[in-house]
Amino acid sequence: MAAFLPALRNTLVRLYDEVKSIEVVSDDLGVANKRIPWQNAAVVVWHEVLKEFRKIKGSEEIGIYEPLLERVRSDYARDRELIDLENEVRGMPNELEQHLQRIGLDLDKIGPLDLVNCNRNKEATEFWKNKDTLFAKTGLCTVVMFGDQYDHPAALAERFVLEYINELKDDVHAVYIDRHPGETRIKTHVLDNRTEEGLRNNLQAYLEKMALNRDLSKFTALAHVFEVDVDASTDIGAGVLKESVEIFETFAREHAALNLLFLAVPTGDPQVVQSFREVADDLSGIGTSTTILDKLQVLGSDDIENWFAKNGADQVETIGAYLTQLFELEGLKSSKAQWEKEKKLAMKSMEIVQEQVFSFALKSETKTN
Repeated sequence: MAAFLPALRNTLVRLYDEVKSIEVVSDDLGVANKRIPWQNAAVVVWHEVLKEFRKIKGSEEIGIYEPLLERVRSDYARDRELIDLENEVRGMPNELEQHLQRIGLDLDKIGPLDLVNCNRNKEATEFWKNKDTLFAKTGLCTVVMFGDQYDHPAALAERFVLEYINELKDDVHAVYIDRHPGETRIKTHVLDNRTEEGLRNNLQAYLEKMALNRDLSKFTALAHVFEVDVDASTDIGAGVLKESVEIFETFAREHAALNLLFLAVPTGDPQVVQSFREVADDLSGIGTSTTILDKLQVLGSDDIENWFAKNGADQVETIGAYLTQLFELEGLKSSKAQWEKEKKLAMKSMEIVQEQVFSFALKSETKTN
């Protein structure tokens, strides 16, 4: 249900983004117009309309939305997202879920780490070479990743955080994980400033806000993910790396919360790698764990099939057809073309696959409980 409502609201905003059209649907559903803040943005208006709709129905059950979806389908009969939502309300699997059922996944095996663990073993091994140093004491677990968005460095950072939490085991209850309410994914703070001054202002503002809003003494560790997107062809990346460390170090001295600072940098340019290594050497004297990673590679068909097989798939020969269908339904033309021509995927595309599989596992678990 937690995932259904945002999906429903987002679909409604996409289909009806003007107040007049929302008023027509709202009126057809018998929702009291006087209680709706029509002057606000469409997403706020739909949020209030749905809230009033639930009051009318006197229930929070997912089945109450069937008449609403039927009304919207009268305007958008072929909308794929709408069809999937209607199938969910009726307890029926959608096309992609039917395909996943044929692949034969062991859904009980799938957990949050499966959102981020495809073909990152080499990078993870390199990063965790410093394990003894990292776990010498607990504290603020912050992973700062630099790299191209298609490599999805933030997902690799999230993997490190999840593995770190897994290491804590019994102390997980004392970890503050930076997440959106109701989300399984760790929130990523994208710091895309191209100057050191811009990064300082952005990062300092976030840390100060966190210190004000959280009693840091309650937790043995706090987990955060930052992604810094910098131009790898310039020296800005190395400067931003050094600047970010100094900001975290200052925060640690002031709030006594920062004991662990993870830094990882995926990049392919040898000159940039060298400049990052020089910065990492300079930082070694202040107790910061810094790891320089190689450029993250695209995924081959064997990597993808191995990920599915690891999660219990016994019909791996059907995976290709599933990927093609997924990318087609999601409108991901470049991902579909890359898969069909090269049998390869950028990590960003594979993340979409992992999200789909994880959501399916979560939905199936909810049905059986």
